[in-house]
Amino acid sequence: MLQSNRLILLILICASLIGVYLLVQPTQPETNSPTILRVGVGPDQSSTELRSRYSPLIDFIATESHREVELVIASSYGELVELFASGEIDLARFGAFGFITAHQLSDAEPLVMRDIDTRFTSWFLVKKNSSAEKISDLAGLRFSFGNRRSTSGHLMPRYFLDKIHQITPEKYFSSVRYSGPHDQTIYDLINNKVDLVAVNPIIVRKMIEDGRIPKNNLRLIWETPPYTDYVWAVQNTLNETLKTQLRDVFLSLDPVDGEHETILDNLSSSGFLPAGIDQFKLLMKISSTMNLVEDKTQ
Repeated sequence: MLQSNRLILLILICASLIGVYLLVQPTQPETNSPTILRVGVGPDQSSTELRSRYSPLIDFIATESHREVELVIASSYGELVELFASGEIDLARFGAFGFITAHQLSDAEPLVMRDIDTRFTSWFLVKKNSSAEKISDLAGLRFSFGNRRSTSGHLMPRYFLDKIHQITPEKYFSSVRYSGPHDQTIYDLINNKVDLVAVNPIIVRKMIEDGRIPKNNLRLIWETPPYTDYVWAVQNTLNETLKTQLRDVFLSLDPVDGEHETILDNLSSSGFLPAGIDQFKLLMKISSTMNLVEDKTQ
Protein backbone atom coordinates (compact mmCIF):
# COMPACT_ATOMS: atom_id res chain seq x y z
CA MET A 1 0.00 0.00 0.00
CA LEU A 2 2.85 2.34 0.92
CA GLN A 3 4.66 1.58 -2.32
CA SER A 4 1.46 2.22 -4.28
CA ASN A 5 1.03 5.65 -2.65
CA ARG A 6 4.64 6.51 -3.39
CA LEU A 7 4.16 5.52 -7.04
CA ILE A 8 1.06 7.70 -7.32
CA LEU A 9 2.89 10.61 -5.68
CA LEU A 10 5.84 10.15 -8.05
CA ILE A 11 3.51 10.17 -11.07
CA LEU A 12 1.83 13.37 -9.83
CA ILE A 13 5.18 15.09 -9.30
CA CYS A 14 6.37 14.12 -12.80
CA ALA A 15 3.13 15.33 -14.35
CA SER A 16 3.46 18.66 -12.52
CA LEU A 17 7.06 19.09 -13.64
CA ILE A 18 6.11 18.35 -17.25
CA GLY A 19 3.30 20.91 -17.03
CA VAL A 20 5.65 23.57 -15.66
CA TYR A 21 8.21 22.77 -18.36
CA LEU A 22 5.62 23.17 -21.12
CA LEU A 23 4.40 26.46 -19.67
CA VAL A 24 7.83 28.07 -19.61
CA GLN A 25 8.79 26.94 -23.09
CA PRO A 26 8.47 29.66 -25.78
CA THR A 27 5.53 29.04 -28.10
CA GLN A 28 6.75 27.88 -31.48
CA PRO A 29 4.66 28.72 -34.53
CA GLU A 30 3.11 25.72 -36.24
CA THR A 31 4.50 25.07 -39.69
CA ASN A 32 2.45 23.99 -42.65
CA SER A 33 2.99 22.83 -46.19
CA PRO A 34 -0.32 23.40 -48.02
CA THR A 35 -1.24 21.16 -50.93
CA ILE A 36 -2.89 24.16 -52.60
CA LEU A 37 -0.65 27.23 -52.52
CA ARG A 38 -2.68 30.45 -52.55
CA VAL A 39 -0.89 33.41 -54.13
CA GLY A 40 -2.33 36.87 -53.53
CA VAL A 41 -1.84 40.10 -55.50
CA GLY A 42 -3.25 43.61 -55.13
CA PRO A 43 -5.49 45.51 -57.57
CA ASP A 44 -2.90 47.74 -59.23
CA GLN A 45 -4.52 47.04 -62.63
CA SER A 46 -7.80 45.55 -63.85
CA SER A 47 -8.54 41.91 -62.98
CA THR A 48 -8.27 40.92 -66.65
CA GLU A 49 -4.80 42.44 -66.92
CA LEU A 50 -3.70 40.88 -63.64
CA ARG A 51 -4.78 37.35 -64.62
CA SER A 52 -3.00 37.68 -67.96
CA ARG A 53 0.09 39.05 -66.26
CA TYR A 54 0.43 36.44 -63.51
CA SER A 55 -0.80 33.25 -65.22
CA PRO A 56 2.64 32.24 -66.59
CA LEU A 57 4.21 32.75 -63.14
CA ILE A 58 1.46 30.76 -61.41
CA ASP A 59 1.95 27.87 -63.87
CA PHE A 60 5.72 27.99 -63.32
CA ILE A 61 5.41 27.90 -59.53
CA ALA A 62 2.97 24.98 -59.79
CA THR A 63 5.34 23.01 -62.02
CA GLU A 64 8.44 23.68 -59.93
CA SER A 65 6.80 23.17 -56.52
CA HIS A 66 4.78 20.11 -57.61
CA ARG A 67 1.58 21.42 -56.12
CA GLU A 68 -1.61 23.19 -57.13
CA VAL A 69 -1.33 26.99 -57.11
CA GLU A 70 -4.31 29.37 -56.95
CA LEU A 71 -4.18 33.08 -57.83
CA VAL A 72 -6.18 35.33 -55.49
CA ILE A 73 -6.83 38.90 -56.67
CA ALA A 74 -7.78 41.07 -53.71
CA SER A 75 -10.45 43.71 -54.22
CA SER A 76 -8.35 46.25 -52.32
CA TYR A 77 -4.90 46.65 -50.82
CA GLY A 78 -6.52 46.48 -47.40
CA GLU A 79 -8.21 43.20 -48.26
CA LEU A 80 -4.90 41.72 -49.43
CA VAL A 81 -3.41 42.44 -45.99
CA GLU A 82 -6.51 41.05 -44.27
CA LEU A 83 -6.49 37.85 -46.33
CA PHE A 84 -2.84 37.35 -45.48
CA ALA A 85 -3.36 38.08 -41.78
CA SER A 86 -6.23 35.55 -41.62
CA GLY A 87 -4.08 32.87 -43.28
CA GLU A 88 -6.13 32.73 -46.48
CA ILE A 89 -3.08 33.56 -48.58
CA ASP A 90 0.29 31.80 -48.32
CA LEU A 91 2.40 33.96 -50.65
CA ALA A 92 1.62 37.57 -51.54
CA ARG A 93 3.01 40.38 -53.65
CA PHE A 94 2.86 43.50 -51.52
CA GLY A 95 3.76 47.09 -52.15
CA ALA A 96 6.21 48.28 -49.49
CA PHE A 97 3.61 49.79 -47.17
CA GLY A 98 1.30 46.81 -47.55
CA PHE A 99 4.18 44.55 -46.57
CA ILE A 100 5.01 46.69 -43.55
CA THR A 101 1.40 46.41 -42.36
CA ALA A 102 1.36 42.64 -42.98
CA HIS A 103 4.67 42.28 -41.14
CA GLN A 104 3.33 44.19 -38.15
CA LEU A 105 0.02 42.30 -38.08
CA SER A 106 1.13 38.76 -38.85
CA ASP A 107 4.93 38.69 -39.08
CA ALA A 108 4.99 38.40 -42.87
CA GLU A 109 8.46 37.36 -44.05
CA PRO A 110 10.07 39.01 -47.10
CA LEU A 111 11.07 36.40 -49.66
CA VAL A 112 12.24 37.99 -52.93
CA MET A 113 12.11 41.27 -54.86
CA ARG A 114 12.67 42.24 -58.45
CA ASP A 115 15.98 43.95 -59.06
CA ILE A 116 14.10 47.18 -59.90
CA ASP A 117 12.25 47.15 -56.57
CA THR A 118 15.39 48.04 -54.66
CA ARG A 119 15.35 51.47 -56.35
CA PHE A 120 11.78 52.14 -57.40
CA THR A 121 10.40 55.59 -58.28
CA SER A 122 7.07 57.28 -58.98
CA TRP A 123 6.29 59.42 -62.01
CA PHE A 124 4.31 62.65 -62.11
CA LEU A 125 2.75 62.95 -65.55
CA VAL A 126 0.88 65.59 -67.53
CA LYS A 127 -0.55 65.43 -71.03
CA LYS A 128 1.91 66.25 -73.78
CA ASN A 129 0.14 69.51 -74.68
CA SER A 130 0.23 70.82 -71.10
CA SER A 131 2.06 74.14 -70.69
CA ALA A 132 3.44 73.05 -67.30
CA GLU A 133 7.19 72.46 -67.04
CA LYS A 134 7.46 71.78 -63.30
CA ILE A 135 5.26 70.93 -60.32
CA SER A 136 4.97 74.58 -59.28
CA ASP A 137 3.28 75.37 -62.62
CA LEU A 138 0.32 73.19 -61.62
CA ALA A 139 -0.80 75.02 -58.47
CA GLY A 140 -4.58 75.31 -58.36
CA LEU A 141 -5.16 72.58 -60.96
CA ARG A 142 -6.63 69.07 -60.66
CA PHE A 143 -4.44 66.26 -59.31
CA SER A 144 -4.90 62.50 -58.88
CA PHE A 145 -3.14 59.86 -56.84
CA GLY A 146 -3.86 56.19 -57.48
CA ASN A 147 -5.02 53.91 -54.68
CA ARG A 148 -4.89 55.43 -51.18
CA ARG A 149 -2.69 52.56 -49.95
CA SER A 150 -0.48 52.28 -53.02
CA THR A 151 3.19 52.85 -52.25
CA SER A 152 4.07 54.14 -55.72
CA GLY A 153 0.69 55.69 -56.52
CA HIS A 154 0.10 57.63 -53.32
CA LEU A 155 2.20 57.19 -50.18
CA MET A 156 5.69 57.86 -51.53
CA PRO A 157 4.55 60.57 -54.00
CA ARG A 158 2.81 62.32 -51.09
CA TYR A 159 5.91 61.93 -48.92
CA PHE A 160 8.23 63.42 -51.56
CA LEU A 161 5.83 66.25 -52.45
CA ASP A 162 6.10 67.35 -48.84
CA LYS A 163 9.79 66.59 -48.32
CA ILE A 164 11.13 68.14 -51.54
CA HIS A 165 8.49 70.65 -52.65
CA GLN A 166 6.85 71.45 -49.28
CA ILE A 167 3.48 70.74 -50.93
CA THR A 168 0.36 69.52 -49.13
CA PRO A 169 -1.79 68.34 -52.07
CA GLU A 170 -5.14 69.23 -50.51
CA LYS A 171 -3.98 72.83 -50.00
CA TYR A 172 -2.00 73.19 -53.23
CA PHE A 173 -4.27 71.74 -55.92
CA SER A 174 -7.89 72.65 -56.67
CA SER A 175 -8.92 68.99 -56.23
CA VAL A 176 -7.27 65.71 -55.20
CA ARG A 177 -8.65 62.40 -56.49
CA TYR A 178 -7.87 58.74 -55.74
CA SER A 179 -8.42 56.84 -58.96
CA GLY A 180 -7.69 53.29 -57.77
CA PRO A 181 -5.58 51.13 -60.16
CA HIS A 182 -2.62 52.75 -61.93
CA ASP A 183 -4.10 52.15 -65.38
CA GLN A 184 -7.26 54.01 -64.38
CA THR A 185 -5.12 56.91 -63.12
CA ILE A 186 -3.55 57.20 -66.55
CA TYR A 187 -6.91 56.97 -68.33
CA ASP A 188 -8.23 59.79 -66.11
CA LEU A 189 -5.36 62.00 -67.29
CA ILE A 190 -5.85 61.11 -70.95
CA ASN A 191 -9.60 61.76 -70.65
CA ASN A 192 -9.01 65.22 -69.15
CA LYS A 193 -10.50 64.43 -65.77
CA VAL A 194 -7.30 65.69 -64.10
CA ASP A 195 -4.24 67.76 -65.04
CA LEU A 196 -1.51 65.87 -63.15
CA VAL A 197 -1.15 62.28 -61.88
CA ALA A 198 1.26 60.24 -59.75
CA VAL A 199 1.76 56.71 -61.10
CA ASN A 200 3.85 53.56 -61.23
CA PRO A 201 6.27 54.02 -64.19
CA ILE A 202 6.42 50.29 -64.94
CA ILE A 203 2.71 50.18 -65.68
CA VAL A 204 2.95 53.30 -67.86
CA ARG A 205 5.65 51.64 -69.97
CA LYS A 206 3.62 48.43 -70.22
CA MET A 207 0.52 50.30 -71.37
CA ILE A 208 2.54 52.03 -74.07
CA GLU A 209 4.16 48.77 -75.17
CA ASP A 210 0.88 46.88 -75.51
CA GLY A 211 -0.90 49.78 -77.22
CA ARG A 212 -3.39 50.64 -74.48
CA ILE A 213 -2.24 54.28 -74.54
CA PRO A 214 -0.59 56.35 -77.32
CA LYS A 215 3.19 56.58 -77.09
CA ASN A 216 3.46 60.36 -77.32
CA ASN A 217 0.34 61.42 -75.42
CA LEU A 218 1.96 61.87 -72.00
CA ARG A 219 4.90 63.81 -70.62
CA LEU A 220 7.01 63.20 -67.51
CA ILE A 221 7.22 66.35 -65.41
CA TRP A 222 8.93 64.96 -62.30
CA GLU A 223 10.37 61.66 -61.03
CA THR A 224 10.72 61.02 -57.31
CA PRO A 225 13.95 59.88 -55.65
CA PRO A 226 14.29 56.06 -55.41
CA TYR A 227 12.81 53.96 -52.62
CA THR A 228 12.21 50.27 -51.81
CA ASP A 229 8.90 48.96 -53.09
CA TYR A 230 7.30 45.66 -54.14
CA VAL A 231 8.20 42.43 -52.35
CA TRP A 232 6.94 38.86 -52.39
CA ALA A 233 6.30 37.74 -48.80
CA VAL A 234 5.32 34.44 -47.19
CA GLN A 235 3.55 33.37 -44.03
CA ASN A 236 6.03 32.87 -41.19
CA THR A 237 4.29 29.55 -40.41
CA LEU A 238 5.05 28.12 -43.84
CA ASN A 239 7.28 25.07 -43.83
CA GLU A 240 10.95 26.13 -44.07
CA THR A 241 11.62 23.69 -46.88
CA LEU A 242 8.74 25.15 -48.86
CA LYS A 243 9.95 28.71 -48.20
CA THR A 244 13.35 27.81 -49.58
CA GLN A 245 11.77 26.04 -52.53
CA LEU A 246 9.65 29.08 -53.39
CA ARG A 247 12.61 31.42 -53.07
CA ASP A 248 14.61 29.19 -55.40
CA VAL A 249 11.74 29.15 -57.92
CA PHE A 250 11.90 32.95 -58.22
CA LEU A 251 15.70 33.08 -58.18
CA SER A 252 15.89 30.48 -60.96
CA LEU A 253 14.09 32.75 -63.43
CA ASP A 254 16.64 33.65 -66.09
CA PRO A 255 15.99 36.22 -68.85
CA VAL A 256 18.17 34.27 -71.32
CA ASP A 257 15.98 31.19 -70.86
CA GLY A 258 13.23 31.25 -73.47
CA GLU A 259 10.70 29.62 -71.14
CA HIS A 260 11.33 32.27 -68.47
CA GLU A 261 11.33 35.28 -70.79
CA THR A 262 7.54 35.67 -70.88
CA ILE A 263 7.25 35.35 -67.10
CA LEU A 264 9.87 38.00 -66.44
CA ASP A 265 8.56 40.28 -69.17
CA ASN A 266 5.07 40.14 -67.65
CA LEU A 267 6.57 41.05 -64.31
CA SER A 268 8.71 43.86 -65.81
CA SER A 269 11.79 42.23 -64.36
CA SER A 270 15.17 40.98 -65.46
CA GLY A 271 15.44 38.77 -62.39
CA PHE A 272 14.83 38.41 -58.66
CA LEU A 273 16.95 38.94 -55.54
CA PRO A 274 16.54 37.65 -51.97
CA ALA A 275 14.70 40.17 -49.80
CA GLY A 276 15.28 41.06 -46.15
CA ILE A 277 13.51 43.11 -43.50
CA ASP A 278 16.41 45.60 -43.29
CA GLN A 279 15.48 46.90 -46.74
CA PHE A 280 12.26 48.33 -45.29
CA LYS A 281 13.60 50.14 -42.22
CA LEU A 282 13.38 53.61 -43.81
CA LEU A 283 9.83 53.02 -45.02
CA MET A 284 8.84 51.71 -41.59
CA LYS A 285 10.03 55.02 -40.16
CA ILE A 286 8.11 56.96 -42.82
CA SER A 287 4.96 54.87 -42.28
CA SER A 288 4.93 55.79 -38.60
CA THR A 289 4.43 59.44 -39.58
CA MET A 290 1.64 58.80 -42.11
CA ASN A 291 -2.01 57.90 -41.74
CA LEU A 292 -2.40 54.35 -43.09
CA VAL A 293 -6.00 53.80 -42.05
CA GLU A 294 -7.64 51.10 -44.14
CA ASP A 295 -9.86 52.28 -46.99
CA LYS A 296 -12.26 49.39 -47.70
CA THR A 297 -13.26 50.86 -51.06
CA GLN A 298 -9.80 50.65 -52.63
